[in-house]
Amino acid sequence: MVTSKKGFASLLKAAGILNSSDREKRTIHSLRHTNATYRLEKGVSVHILSKKMGTSTQMIDEHYGHTVNSTNAKELTKHRDKGDSLPQSMTKPWERIAVP
Repeated sequence: MVTSKKGFASLLKAAGILNSSDREKRTIHSLRHTNATYRLEKGVSVHILSKKMGTSTQMIDEHYGHTVNSTNAKELTKHRDKGDSLPQSMTKPWERIAVP
């Protein structure tokens, strides 16, 4: 009889991804982390994700805060990806200050 744990390990071995990039053994629980990371990167609210995962927003922040911060940074700098730029007066405000 093949357990889900052994079946999952067989799939990972066949795919050549038994261990993660930091050489940690992957488990079925890894899928939970992958799903959470993917959802946060796609902009799902921490509050909604915590409810769906049956956990607290604090746990999401502790374990996936780097993902949320990365997504927020991308959103804040999105205008740069489109070739837009800030007005000159906003990019170097110190140049507008008159120095006696």
